[in-house]
Amino acid sequence: MAASGSAWIEVRKGLEAVQPGDPVYLYFLDTRGQMDPIRPLPRPDDPRTEFEPSSRQLIAGLDEVVKTSSGFRDVDAMDPALRVNATFRGLTVLAFQAAAIPGRKNLLWVTHGAPLFARTQKGEMADFTPQFKEIGSRIAQSDVAIYAVDQSIAGAAADPNGQARAGLQMLTGITGGRWFPSSAFSQAMAACSNDARSAYELSYYSPLQDRKYHKVHLESPRKGVHLLTREGYDGGSGPLP
Repeated sequence: MAASGSAWIEVRKGLEAVQPGDPVYLYFLDTRGQMDPIRPLPRPDDPRTEFEPSSRQLIAGLDEVVKTSSGFRDVDAMDPALRVNATFRGLTVLAFQAAAIPGRKNLLWVTHGAPLFARTQKGEMADFTPQFKEIGSRIAQSDVAIYAVDQSIAGAAADPNGQARAGLQMLTGITGGRWFPSSAFSQAMAACSNDARSAYELSYYSPLQDRKYHKVHLESPRKGVHLLTREGYDGGSGPLP
């Protein structure tokens, strides 16, 4: 509860920097795994042309949904497999909706994340690495990059062994995004905006059909240039944006 309150404060402060005309959309993933839209993405058939909210509208919507959705997880959510699958379903739906918008989209996710390995309610160890790789590839194919803020506070960390951090860093690497430490929402927002203004798209079709993971390395001849790209792709998965 303390960590959630800290995240709420950090996000409110960061949203104050939103300017008129900024294409910012906001969702809240509740304790049941439902994605509640605060400022939803525009539908392709929506006749409106203006979707840019004000910072005041975003903050007011965030306050309302947090207050009505606060509470502890139910007993079913103690199952790590259920939490991982519910979370990834929400992210997949969101990425699918964002795919209709041309160009690069940045998904800024404030979260404790999900562990790569966790003990189930039956006492067995579960490996969620394949799910992380699959969801990362799906999101990347929608031209969406994940920027993750690994939110926690001292004494209330949900990830004492660093497993959730490893999962978030995997997703950001697969999608070409960035990982940020706790309470860095404002910095992450600034990075999302700056990166979106200087995005270019390069693509090629791989002749490999082995379904194995292949790393990608891209560099610039200009000194001092840092390129933020996807770290690799699965052979046979189609074009690499």
